[in-house]
Amino acid sequence: MGPIPTAGEDRSFAGGLTIRAEKCPNRRGVEEVATNLSRGPCLAWGPFVESLAAEPYDAIWISGGYPGPWHDAATAQRFEPTRLLIVQDLFDSPLLRRADYQLPGAAFAEREGSSVNHADRLQSFGWAVRPPAGVLAEGQLYWRLLRRPGLYAARRVLDEVAHEILYFRAAAGSIPDSGVDLKINLLADT
Repeated sequence: MGPIPTAGEDRSFAGGLTIRAEKCPNRRGVEEVATNLSRGPCLAWGPFVESLAAEPYDAIWISGGYPGPWHDAATAQRFEPTRLLIVQDLFDSPLLRRADYQLPGAAFAEREGSSVNHADRLQSFGWAVRPPAGVLAEGQLYWRLLRRPGLYAARRVLDEVAHEILYFRAAAGSIPDSGVDLKINLLADT
C-alpha cells in the first residue's frame, strides 16, 4: 500500500456532504484486493520501506500518481538492494529517477474502472479523455502482461474480482450511477 495523502481535516457541510482529509479515493478497494490476493501481510508504505533492508525483493513495481511529494531521496535509496525496480508515475520523483524502468502513468481522467470510498461504496467510471500515445493505465498494462485476449475491459475485471472476493460480491452485474454499497452484501452473508 502506498502512502495515504491527507490535506487538512474532514469538513462537513449542511445536507450531509463531507470533504475528507484523506485524498486516496480508492484506498478501501485496494486494501481489500491486496489483502485477499496477497500471500503475506499487506504492508503500509512505511513498514514496507523499512522492510527493504532486511528482506530485499527481486522485483518491485510501484505505481504513483501523487501530485505532491510522497517520498524523498533517502526513501528512494532504500530500494537499492532491489534487483529490478519499475516505477509507473505521472510525475518526476527520486524513486522514478532510481527506477530501472520508468513507465508513464495515466491520470484519473485517462482511465476506466471502479473505486471504493471510505464508506465502502463502489462507483464505476469511464475514461473522459484519451491518454497520450504510448501511455497505458495499470489495468491495461497488466492485461497485456498476462496475455489476456482482446482489449482490456475494467467491467470484466470487476466481474472477476466480484466472483473471487466476497467483499466485492455486490458489484457483480450492473452498477447504478449512484454506486453500490458493498457492506450490504457482507451483512447478508454473515
